[in-house]
This record gives sequence, structure tokens and C-alpha cells, in this order.
Amino acid sequence: MKKYIYILLTILVVFIVYTFLGRISPEIPVALNLFTIMVVYLAVLDGEVMGAVFGAVCGLIQDSFSLGVFGVAGIATTLMGYLAGFISRKIYVISFFKIFLFIFTMSSFQLIVWKLIHSFVFSEPVFSESHVILSQPFFNALVGSALFPFFRKIFQSVSSDSL
Repeated sequence: MKKYIYILLTILVVFIVYTFLGRISPEIPVALNLFTIMVVYLAVLDGEVMGAVFGAVCGLIQDSFSLGVFGVAGIATTLMGYLAGFISRKIYVISFFKIFLFIFTMSSFQLIVWKLIHSFVFSEPVFSESHVILSQPFFNALVGSALFPFFRKIFQSVSSDSL
């Protein structure tokens, strides 16, 4: 139970940071998706079910920031969370270089799914908006791989306290 409280508090902190980053510059939340980093970490920590559940939660929170169709980011983040949890059970992704590549791949997958659904719903060309979003997988991987040891320490201490 304590782990879920920490997860919800972490999502709240990500929400607040995401909000402040958007006030500093509207391009920062486009180039860096903190919700994706959180979902990938939870999927690696607890598997595909946790990744899918919190992917849906974080995706819907992220959708609340946009003026588009509600649920598009929710679907993309849910699929990415499930896939991240499934793949992380098959390969070891804890080292810095591997987690960088893993987050980059999962962010790219999420971005492709999101953009395909978005272009289908709005009947737009796939890359008709700002090109800043194309840098999102790189910045997610860079920040996520730097934060990964920090998240591991926090959630390992929570897991060891609950035993």
C-alpha cells in the first residue's frame, strides 16, 4: 500500500512540474514528456499491468493539458506502458546505456501511436505541427536515464520498508 502512495505522490509531483514547465515555455512539455518517463519506470519496476494501468492514468492526465480529443494520449501511453513492462521482463534494461535506448524506443513508439491516432481523428498529415515534438524521444531518454537511479533508490527503499 505504501508503494502505491509513493507512486501517486510521484505522479502528483510530475503533474506539478509539468505545469510549471509549461508556464516557463510551452515548448518544454512538448520536447520532454515526464509522464512517459514515469510510466516506463513503473513498467520496468512492476511489469506490464502496472505499466498499462498507470499509463492510462498518466495519459489521461496528459490529455487534460491538451485541447484535443480526450483519450488519445491515454491510449498511446497505455500501449507504451504495457509494451515497456512486457519487454523489460524479457531483457535486462537497468544499465544507463540500455535504459537510455529503452526509453528512447518506448518514447518513439508512444509518439508514433499518438501521432497516428491524432492524424486519423483530425484528418491531418502526420507531421503537420511543430517539429519540436520529434526531439521528445531523445530528451525523454536523456532525462529518464539520468533519473532512473534516483527512482530506483526511492522505490527500493519503499519496497524494503514494507517487508
